[in-house]
Amino acid sequence: MLGSLVGFLHLQKPDSRLVAFVRPTSENAHARLLRSLRFWGAVDPIRIEVAVGDITCPQFGLDGESFKKIARDIDAIIHCAADLRLDQQAESGIRNSTAAVENILQLADASGCQKIEHVSTVGVGGAHPRVAEETFDFPRRYRNGYEASKAAAEFQMAKAISQGVPITIHRPSMIVGHSVSGASPRGQVFSYLCKFLSGKKTRGFVPNLSKIRLDTVPCDYVASVILASAARPEWAGLVLHECSANRALSVSELAKRVAETFEHPLPTQIPTSLFLLAAECWVWAMRRKTESAKLKFILPYLKNDQIFENGQTLRLIANTGIHFPPPERYLQNVLEHLKQARNQRVEPPQPASAVLKSR
Repeated sequence: MLGSLVGFLHLQKPDSRLVAFVRPTSENAHARLLRSLRFWGAVDPIRIEVAVGDITCPQFGLDGESFKKIARDIDAIIHCAADLRLDQQAESGIRNSTAAVENILQLADASGCQKIEHVSTVGVGGAHPRVAEETFDFPRRYRNGYEASKAAAEFQMAKAISQGVPITIHRPSMIVGHSVSGASPRGQVFSYLCKFLSGKKTRGFVPNLSKIRLDTVPCDYVASVILASAARPEWAGLVLHECSANRALSVSELAKRVAETFEHPLPTQIPTSLFLLAAECWVWAMRRKTESAKLKFILPYLKNDQIFENGQTLRLIANTGIHFPPPERYLQNVLEHLKQARNQRVEPPQPASAVLKSR
């Protein structure tokens, strides 16, 4: 979702061009990318170049001449490729994410590009109660392979920053639909979370999570900050948090909004400790069921509250014309869109592996 929106917004600039690395599939790569971009609006295909390759392979699996040709045209690199599965194996996830970073850095060196925008996640802080807008190497416990792989990739980028490579690290929280339309082209973790908070997946019971905040961020805000950063060399070396921080809604408040929007009774809230015990037993008993497997990876996020700082980011964007919308407003738009799409099948476009800003 994020990669296609970044590409779409970039193409709204006059005379801009886009080069995108797209994973090989049976579908025509150019048609697949256009479908992703056009979810957001009209784009000019003449200004788009597609490179089919694997971001985890040296030179993205391209022959030497093709790689050099792409490198010659690069102004900036926006690296937003990721395996978003929470259930990925940490070892293979780390191997793939670090290989991708090595190849991105190789491309940056070959092209002499002005800037790299690296999309990470606030999840690199693991279960730490407060995550600051800075690189860190303190010991932390990761809740899944996704967090571990992202942390390993970010560590590599931080090392490159210390060596003088112009990189800005972006750590969004849970990305949801567009702040105005509520739209998103793919099924998101947030969609499953809303089903969970309705109580329909847990026999009508949900935990009392009035003290646990769910930090979310609309996709258009994240994309806008990334593009603003790409145009500002002075932001190199910084860590930006695209998140709600202290304005994040509690999970219990979100559950009320889900019930109101979807017009169903509010589920029964029980003590969190009791719910977690019952849920873990249910997950074990139903461990082969898809819904149970999803719940297994949601539960660790319900045990402790976290705060993600965003003061530095808000100060930086103050003069860019970018404004962070109130969570209570954009989340309602997202919920309304989910409600409208509930009985409609939305064809999920495949995102580009990496989005590159080019001359």
